[in-house]
Amino acid sequence: MRRRAPLYLLGVVLLAACQMQSAATPPTATPSASAAPTTLAAPAGRLSIAPVDAAIPASFKATSGHFALFQVAAVAKAAALPALSPAPDLSNVAVTALLTPEQRSMVALQGFTISPADTKEFYEVYERARYSYAPAFVTSDSILHVYHLMFDKMLRTTESQYLADMLTRLDWELMRASTQQYEQLRGTPLEQPARRNAAYFAVAVHLLQPEWSIPEALRDLAQPDLDQIAAHSGFAPSAIFPDLPNGEDWSQYVPRGHYTASEKLARYFTAMMWHGRMAMSTSSDTASQQAALLAMAMRDTTIGSYQAADVWSGIYEPTVFFVGKSDDLTPPEYIDLLEKTFGAGAAPSALLDTAKLAQLRDQAAALHPPQVNTSQGAGLRFMGQRLVPDAYVFDQLIAPHVEGRSLPKALDLFAAIGSERASQHLASAGDSAMPGYQDQIAKLQSTFQGYNQDTWTQNLYWSWIYSLRPMLEKPGDEMPFFMRSQAWQDKQLNAAIASWSQLKRDTILYSKQAYAEGAWLPPPSPDLPKGYVEPVPELYARIGAMTTMLKEGLDSRGLLDDDGRTLLENMQRVVATLKSIAEKELTGVTPTEDEYQFIRRYGVEIEALTLSAHDDENAYVGPQENGSSEIPPEVATVADVATNPGGSVLEEGVGRVFNIYVAVPVEGKLVLAQGGVFSHYEFEQPLGERLTDEAWKKRLEAGDVPPLADWTASFLVAQTADQQLSDTILNFNTALVNAFWNTNASQVESYLGPDELADTKAFIQGLVDDKTFLGMKRHSIDFRSFDMQDASHATVATRERWSEKLYPGSVSDLPPDEGSLPKPIGVRDAYDSDVTYTMEKQGDSWIITKIVTKADLPPLQKP
Repeated sequence: MRRRAPLYLLGVVLLAACQMQSAATPPTATPSASAAPTTLAAPAGRLSIAPVDAAIPASFKATSGHFALFQVAAVAKAAALPALSPAPDLSNVAVTALLTPEQRSMVALQGFTISPADTKEFYEVYERARYSYAPAFVTSDSILHVYHLMFDKMLRTTESQYLADMLTRLDWELMRASTQQYEQLRGTPLEQPARRNAAYFAVAVHLLQPEWSIPEALRDLAQPDLDQIAAHSGFAPSAIFPDLPNGEDWSQYVPRGHYTASEKLARYFTAMMWHGRMAMSTSSDTASQQAALLAMAMRDTTIGSYQAADVWSGIYEPTVFFVGKSDDLTPPEYIDLLEKTFGAGAAPSALLDTAKLAQLRDQAAALHPPQVNTSQGAGLRFMGQRLVPDAYVFDQLIAPHVEGRSLPKALDLFAAIGSERASQHLASAGDSAMPGYQDQIAKLQSTFQGYNQDTWTQNLYWSWIYSLRPMLEKPGDEMPFFMRSQAWQDKQLNAAIASWSQLKRDTILYSKQAYAEGAWLPPPSPDLPKGYVEPVPELYARIGAMTTMLKEGLDSRGLLDDDGRTLLENMQRVVATLKSIAEKELTGVTPTEDEYQFIRRYGVEIEALTLSAHDDENAYVGPQENGSSEIPPEVATVADVATNPGGSVLEEGVGRVFNIYVAVPVEGKLVLAQGGVFSHYEFEQPLGERLTDEAWKKRLEAGDVPPLADWTASFLVAQTADQQLSDTILNFNTALVNAFWNTNASQVESYLGPDELADTKAFIQGLVDDKTFLGMKRHSIDFRSFDMQDASHATVATRERWSEKLYPGSVSDLPPDEGSLPKPIGVRDAYDSDVTYTMEKQGDSWIITKIVTKADLPPLQKP
């Protein structure tokens, strides 16, 4: 079913910026829509206004209305399949990774475990699995992260290629109009409100183009606020808006999120933050006059062939599509009230009628009060910050609604939208017992339960949270064993919170707060593993719907280039494949070989998407230590989501990719598959030290991270086996296969101690003397146990399955194609071997000093 997203909804908040409209008569010279004017006469000889280098994009369409439809594909119902559960000793599980006793116990108990790692991107986890022939577990975390990358790229491209220039030109034109009003109203009570509006827009133009010179007559108002923005030190008064009861929180103007990716985006951030936060409140006489003058200025100003109101909509509506509607009065709403009160086309001087101005003010105050930060009252913001669900929830669950609670928690949002585990964790932490909390959360839960799909999918921000909801549901008995525990619900809750954290980071401006291959014939490869997709098809369907919505919405407004279209189409293909595989897993249908190959190559798929979304704008933060300006992508992001005026902010950080090991059912047997999951951190930060992604990544690199949430202990095992131990064994096996195939002992020299290397050389020399080479194929490797005697000595026990073929001659004498391989002179069928590796750490590497093998070898048969 196709559903149309409504343009407005009660009950949530989005961050946007600016609320000032001033009335003005049309300028004497009409500038071109394709280029800004190079000269402009000063109005009445009093103000000299320098031109700006900004134009309305040629692709701009003065249209309005919905952007796109949300269309979610139907999902097959899960069948009641037999649940395979691990034996206490994992004897019925193919353990493909080296696990500690604690990890093995957790897998036996609940089917999975998660452990810390230092991996920076999801695709690295899956590429490691592919190169080591380990079964992959495709996680919801990984595809949610890739969607974040798509969303973020589309948003920043829209901002940098379209919106920034449009905003610069609009601000400049409205600053001109406001100066004309100022000249017309000299000597009247409206003179200073008009001058404040001119200074307001001058600040915005200067933030967007710092080389632009502010008119001298406005500098006494504009410069103090520009200095505060540059200092971003916390709460302090505003020169332009002296009636703000608590002043302005200047710490909000630190560019964060993707806005540090280029100078242009950083400038856009500060200007839109200015437009989103500075309010013309109905509680102030001067601010109300400013709001009316601003509305008149926008009503009467043209920019080439466009009305200023159309250009404003061309900026505002794309941000509504991404994030949502303003929580404050907008210029078009104020224009409508102005026309009803003063009549069509009323001049600025009409505002001298104090009775009608008071009537306008009362009507504006009653129109729709803000739902977040309600103590500020109604007011006009030029590009007001948006009503988003999390901001609304947070506002309702802190003081004064919940006594003594100055900052919310991410758990609040998820409890409000239906997560029982989030509610249980809040109760355990004591939050639910705070005065007023239970009443407030009950009201919120009732509100969100009443929303239909149209409400949930009204824009991309809401749709993202809507897509997370299936992860919060308690899995039924038809789901695989590993999904049935409370620990799995915690894992999903952690993933949902981390994904939401990335959403907050993306919209922070708007939301209200292996070995080298040779040319010779290659040796036999190990058996290809068969992996598993986390079976959450409803999530994949919703991500697919959001991706389509994003593509069609941007395309409809001329905001999507060919590269962006290709990127989103590839994302559509990936999530459709994940949905299809997940549905097969839940209905007892074996995936095709192509689908197993997709799982094996999942790292390749998401690496391509990740790198395509990682464009060269990121070079802005400066060259790296190796001299390159290219910055490798990282999952790590951070966003401040709530502010305590007492001096702190709440930060939500996504850190390194942790490892997950899951006993998954593959064709009637349990196999340990591995993948990547989010790590998430919630912590307070001083008000004047809001974190950027770059600052957060430095903390991660230094190991300076806050503790993980207590409730993650249900699935997290902190102590892990040294990954190098298993990597060394796997890489040695590969090197040994190559050494026997190429009859070249040098390929194992870096892995073996002197005694083992001597034995291996002797065996290879025997092959050479007999004029033969050996093809060994590894079918499986099961890590049984390991023992760390100390930090530099370990013993690892495995069970390995191999088969062998002995060939005459030398591989170096053969053409490099499989058809040239001679007929084997001996074949040893598959056999199991229990192997004990004694290992010693030398420098940064592990060396195998002794290998003990126990195997009932079948005889070498002639074919």
